Amino acid sequence: MEKLRSKNLTVITLTIRNNWLKKNDIYDLASVTKICATTISMMKLVEDGKVDLDEQISTYIPELRGTNKEKLIVRDVLAHHAGLKAWIPFYKETLTAKRPNSSLYSDTKKEGFSIEVTDRWYLKDNYVNEIWDQIIESPLGKTKTYKYSDLGFYICAKIVENVSGQTLDRYASEIFYEPLGLRTTGFNPLNRFASYRIPPTEEDKYYRMQKVQGYVHDMGAAMLGGISGHAGLFADAKDVAVIMQMLMNGGNYGGREYLKPETVKEFTTRYDKSTRRGLGFDMKELNPRLSQNVSKLASDNTFGHLGFTGICTWADPDNDLVYVFLSNRTYPTMNNNKLHKLDYRPRIQTAIYQALQ
Repeated sequence: MEKLRSKNLTVITLTIRNNWLKKNDIYDLASVTKICATTISMMKLVEDGKVDLDEQISTYIPELRGTNKEKLIVRDVLAHHAGLKAWIPFYKETLTAKRPNSSLYSDTKKEGFSIEVTDRWYLKDNYVNEIWDQIIESPLGKTKTYKYSDLGFYICAKIVENVSGQTLDRYASEIFYEPLGLRTTGFNPLNRFASYRIPPTEEDKYYRMQKVQGYVHDMGAAMLGGISGHAGLFADAKDVAVIMQMLMNGGNYGGREYLKPETVKEFTTRYDKSTRRGLGFDMKELNPRLSQNVSKLASDNTFGHLGFTGICTWADPDNDLVYVFLSNRTYPTMNNNKLHKLDYRPRIQTAIYQALQ
């Protein structure tokens, strides 16, 4: 397909708690941010010769020199093979008796307190330095071994910012979202859309103590002002489909080249035979003894990503099929794991393949 047409996009709308969901609702993409913002930005910088996949990350982030992160390789970080911790619950250290510490948060936006984690709480501006320090000081595990990590994508966002001279949101928007004609894709959606357009993600009873709607669900991303390399992107189904279609087309969409085919190929090829991970991208799990992330009918070359809020998107170039599943499975509580336990996402994907046969 040269371009996504309306007849190629099927949106199934469900009702939850008597509230109608609409096909153009804007969802928190959670870790799909990793591919639809951070990875595609890294791809562009790599093909422009501004980032070398086999270079040390400290080349692009000088403050990592002299730390245990200094010699980590860009390629390994993208493929979750750098030995980084899975995540750090940064928010916990900002609470006192399970409430926001008044020295770190203000209930009004004012000088020095402008990081809006909710409409009631503003984090101290310089706390972003504390978050970065914790990442720098975090221990490393064994490198060249697979361990899924959010921290690697905090790092990749920093690389994008340092190399491009723009924040991740601005760079991705300028290079991809705006020229692709995407209408909903971006960070901090409440700056552009009413909250009713955005399904809530949780009744937060551990950090923000309110319904999270329009603010990123991920706590670490919220503490960075809603913009991070691992989470924070919002979009509707059509916009996600356009990004995935562009990638499935080898970087071309609507007659314009956004990425070179060889760049897409390199990033959507498995890091090695022992892993299902490409560079930034997840791919079909080929080991039948492990939990399956996509339909059994999807080709081995299928690439995409899952997201904590229940999101997934997959592009299958062999079958010319893009699958987008948007969800707020974390509402009202992120302890709801039925979506995973009952394999709804791959089962729906299988039904689509069967319908097209």
